[in-house]
Amino acid sequence: MPKLNRSLNWALFTLLSIYFFSACKKENERDTFVPFLTDRLWKGDTITINPPLTDQQLSIEDQQSFHTANLWFKNAQITLDEKGTVTTGGDYDLGYKTWKLVNNDADIEITLNNGNKLILSNWQADPLSFTYTSSYTTRESSFDCTFVYK
Repeated sequence: MPKLNRSLNWALFTLLSIYFFSACKKENERDTFVPFLTDRLWKGDTITINPPLTDQQLSIEDQQSFHTANLWFKNAQITLDEKGTVTTGGDYDLGYKTWKLVNNDADIEITLNNGNKLILSNWQADPLSFTYTSSYTTRESSFDCTFVYK
């Protein structure tokens, strides 16, 4: 009888260990469904300046830089895959390498080829568009913009 109790105790211990170790969150495991965002080619559409600033409040040089960027952005292409890598295309290489959701999935953190990180804030995706907010920096100033991909 003591051998049976000892065997049952070990079996119970083994089963509980397997259960608890399999329930642990694994590194790089995505537990959040990302509808519409991943594995799709997104093409740049527009960049808009977020209030409280307007286009008229920018310096002439910043206005020209912003409008040039807006024209370039219309040919920008990005694909975020479920494995966390990024593919870009178009006229300009954005230097994006990997991505992950941060800040309770409200923002996307992009790692650039040079190791720097970029935050795409307040992202949203639906079947027709992918948008996020980010800072646009020129030589003279910095302001927040909304980037829209379709």
